[in-house]
Amino acid sequence: MKNLFITISSLAFIACSFSFQTQAAVSLKDSEHTECASCITDAQFYEEAKRKSNIIDRYIRIMNFDSLQMKKFRASKKSNLVCDPKSREPDGRGGFIQDCHWNYTYSISEVNLTSEEYNDFIDLANATNDMRKLVHQRAISIPSTVVSSGYEIIGASFVETKIINHFNKSDLRQTFLEKSIVLLSAGMKIANNSNLNMVMPSLVFLFADGSSVYADIDFYDMDDNVHFKFTKLIDANGNQFDLESANPFVSKTYNVSNMSLSSWNAFRSALRTFGLIVPNTNNTQVPKGTVTITDCSNSTETVCRNPL
Repeated sequence: MKNLFITISSLAFIACSFSFQTQAAVSLKDSEHTECASCITDAQFYEEAKRKSNIIDRYIRIMNFDSLQMKKFRASKKSNLVCDPKSREPDGRGGFIQDCHWNYTYSISEVNLTSEEYNDFIDLANATNDMRKLVHQRAISIPSTVVSSGYEIIGASFVETKIINHFNKSDLRQTFLEKSIVLLSAGMKIANNSNLNMVMPSLVFLFADGSSVYADIDFYDMDDNVHFKFTKLIDANGNQFDLESANPFVSKTYNVSNMSLSSWNAFRSALRTFGLIVPNTNNTQVPKGTVTITDCSNSTETVCRNPL
């Protein structure tokens, strides 16, 4: 089997139960399947193949799952040595050296798909579209009795576990497992002979306070339970937090308009996890409008020594 480099960025079947994880560099002779959702015309497919042809002497297959189209291109490079017959530089040994250099010619040409390639692509496209349809249609509501706010997940792996356990007890888990296996099987047929690059949408978990947490499927364990990698939080006011960052609070200001008291305290608690505070605020009243955070992780300011 060739090195698998399946960048299913938002539905990562990088699963110990499937033994499906490698992160190998692409070699010069590797072929590639890559998704282009915007490719419709022949010219667009060609331009995408041209853009991907930085690695030469290989096949590039451009896929559009929505239109069930795939086109195959061969990227190649030819070289020839060109010497200037008029150049005669002494070589220091009584002879002469000609001025020579290599000329390179690059080309991209469309080639016909085999019936096997086409059938494998159709299987992958159908499985991908089925999974995307399911993900788009089913945001997952988390009851407040499990986790009341998306803020609670920030810096708290035990809260992630609560969400994961809730999902694995739901009816949706089995549907995801079944569609994942179909998609994995289709992807494996292509990845046996080519690098596969495609993007899947994230799952969305909705919380009672209006916040949303986005997650990728990380892996299925030996008991067929799904494990997630949580990637992004968006609250009801549109504030965004990168959950994969060492510190998700990259902004200095946040809009807390109309925030409930429980959400406000969850927000303050998440801030304190990273040594941050909102000066002159407390846990009994929600500020109005926009608040500015202060980094107290290495500060001796009075407001940090005596936070409210």
